[in-house]
Amino acid sequence: MTAASILIAEDEQIVALDLKRRLERLGYAVTGPAITGDEAIGAAFEHHPDLILMDIRLRGEMDGVRAAEKIREGMDVPVVFLTAHSGTANLERAKAVGSYGFLIKPFQERELYTTIEVVLARHQRDTQIAALNRTLESEVRRRELAEKALNIRNSELEHRNAELDAFSYMVAHDLKGLLNTVTGYTEILSDDLPTLKMESTLDLVGRVHRAAIRMDRILGELLLLAGVSKQSVSVEALNMDEIVVNALYRIEDEMRQAEATVKLPEQWPLALGYGPWLEEVWYNYLVNAIRYGGKPPALELGATELPDGMIRFWVRDNGAGLTAADQAMLFTPFTRLDRASARGTGLGLTIVKRIIDRFGGDVGVQSAPGAGSEFYFTLARAEP
Repeated sequence: MTAASILIAEDEQIVALDLKRRLERLGYAVTGPAITGDEAIGAAFEHHPDLILMDIRLRGEMDGVRAAEKIREGMDVPVVFLTAHSGTANLERAKAVGSYGFLIKPFQERELYTTIEVVLARHQRDTQIAALNRTLESEVRRRELAEKALNIRNSELEHRNAELDAFSYMVAHDLKGLLNTVTGYTEILSDDLPTLKMESTLDLVGRVHRAAIRMDRILGELLLLAGVSKQSVSVEALNMDEIVVNALYRIEDEMRQAEATVKLPEQWPLALGYGPWLEEVWYNYLVNAIRYGGKPPALELGATELPDGMIRFWVRDNGAGLTAADQAMLFTPFTRLDRASARGTGLGLTIVKRIIDRFGGDVGVQSAPGAGSEFYFTLARAEP
């Protein structure tokens, strides 16, 4: 077993040498003596003793109590004070800095040995307890954080489940309504086809066809939403002009019926993403702008380069605008605003947000009642 190391801080040379001989005879490794407070501090930080025997009175302006205080500010070492006086003032000061004990001069060798061994054992126990407390505190903090994270996750899941329940009901309601439409009109065709005029027959067939298209669109949106969450895609520089043209082509009929106009920029900046998904983003923004735009809708598309390396793409409309409450709900998953002309499942903006989240971008809207709306999304800039 390695001998315990002891630092002596004692300004009386004869006393210090006698103390050193006693300690060495008892089997300890001795450092010192230091005769001033500054020497004691320097020796402590240089040698890192297991225990310090510190005379309360030392040479110089700094006494042993002050020196012990400075030492214990920087390291955990037990200090036993030596004093020839039993006055309460110095003893109280010494206790205040965390003294492990006192030896009143003159003291017997057995008393010296017993005090040192008791202090070393006590300090070892205190160190172990402190380490155990730190471990327990760390574990408690870890468990508290884990419990907090679990509670947050459970709350999110409960909220998500509530959203999914509401969404499931909404989609089921929409699909059931469309299926009732198909069933009802096909029954009419089945029962009355021989007596129906061609014009009526074509009208019923058209209604069935439109209902089937709506059901196909709902199922396509559901599949796209699932794919965005799980599918792995390659990110590349986008041909935004081609992507926007493809999205506009898909809503050509709606644009013609609404007599909508669209203003495009002469050139698009290069951004990173996945083309087929970005087409869905533009498609959903454009559909909303036509449905909720002015009469007739006047749309403008554009892009703004941001100083943080992102590009903000946007669609502006001349519609009635949105209240602050509506804006706060827009990108909430599976939310459909209560508008008189509202159509759809509420999946569109959910899909937009999921897609842009996958590419580290942001989505949002700027609007005010009577001032139209600007829906935007951001993507990272691509190097030319």
